[in-house]
Amino acid sequence: MKPIIRAAIGIVAFACLSGGLWVLGAFPVSHFSVSTLAHNRALAQALSVLWWLALAWTLPVLADLTVWRTMFNRDEKPQARKLIGDLVSFLAYFAAVCAIVAFVFDLPVNTIFATSGVVAIVIGLALQSTLSDVFSGIALNLEHPFRVGDWVAIGPESAGEVVETNWRSTHVRLGSRDILILPNNVITKYRIINYSRPTQIHRVSVQITVAETEQPADVRSILKSAALGAEGVLDSPEPKVQIISVNDNSLTYSLDFFVETYSKSDDIKTAVINEVWSHMAWSGVKRPQSRQEIHVHRAPAGDPTTHIPLAHLVGKIHVFQSLSEPERSALAKSLQRHAFRKTEVLVEQGSVGDSLFVVGKGILEVLTSLPDGSRHAVARLGPGQYFGEMSLLTGSPRSASVVAMTDAIVYEVDKQAFEPFVSASRDGSRA
Repeated sequence: MKPIIRAAIGIVAFACLSGGLWVLGAFPVSHFSVSTLAHNRALAQALSVLWWLALAWTLPVLADLTVWRTMFNRDEKPQARKLIGDLVSFLAYFAAVCAIVAFVFDLPVNTIFATSGVVAIVIGLALQSTLSDVFSGIALNLEHPFRVGDWVAIGPESAGEVVETNWRSTHVRLGSRDILILPNNVITKYRIINYSRPTQIHRVSVQITVAETEQPADVRSILKSAALGAEGVLDSPEPKVQIISVNDNSLTYSLDFFVETYSKSDDIKTAVINEVWSHMAWSGVKRPQSRQEIHVHRAPAGDPTTHIPLAHLVGKIHVFQSLSEPERSALAKSLQRHAFRKTEVLVEQGSVGDSLFVVGKGILEVLTSLPDGSRHAVARLGPGQYFGEMSLLTGSPRSASVVAMTDAIVYEVDKQAFEPFVSASRDGSRA
């Protein structure tokens, strides 16, 4: 039943009962006189009992409509509002029962309290743990360190989503989909980390160890590009890379990035690790090796093995997959290396071009122009990915603009370098 309807029913009932008592000449706040109410005493007592109960039922509803909602809605604390409402209702009914005993039935309330004191002590000792949970629940609801839907870590327990909180306990759904039920008095003794306050944005950290021979500036740039290339990582706040330890043969970096909500952090962390592996592989960043391992390799000048990484890069492109290994190595030698700074434009939408670009390092953003003149990001390209194959094959204008999100290195394959392989393929098919 809606609070407004409850309040209306309570006010009507209270008014009707007040009218009936006024006709009888009885006053609920006065002791009944047997001489004046000899014939209507039972009826007056019944109406007075209902009058007090109607008052106890109506006042908390009116308080909820006029006071509690105004106080707690601003802070978005429905649990605290409900808790205060329950406490007020309990006090209202307790006061009504005391008033009924004192005024309607003319019994000594003090004697009842004294008699019930011993019983209250016994019950209090028996329910000590439960009462501790209840009062802890009151403290939690008033302080409101978390609410339903928040992701929290309570003490040594794993992080989970709060699905229910009541007077006695809090229910947390863990990542394993199991429900953890924590008594409120236990929660008040632990440290609480709320991953959903003050904002949903959450920072995730990944540690990567690389060989000490790698330049820190290059490694930091590669790791930052890898984070930006993973789906779900926020551009702002931007990822940060810091060196956290230096060892004899390695440096350990901390890659910090931000996600929209804690619930997605594990999946996005996996995506970032995949991007880190890909970026490091394409950039040639080495992992640390044991000091007992000795690797010596000296390639003579002009040795074709120096083009194996680029040949592998060429082999990833479906346009060149029909080429043999020697042809891929030969094509790799003709790749033109270009370095672009952050925010630099590689190609403009609508411009004429006859070449294909392969990303070797960094992150590129693909943008399309809208009718209103603005640009819309449609994709991000990382190491091993490419664009411009239609311009290479048909000479058609660029279908989108490409901008460097980070410092980047790309390799260009123009039509002039690619045409001999196409001609050779045609001649071979004719033969």
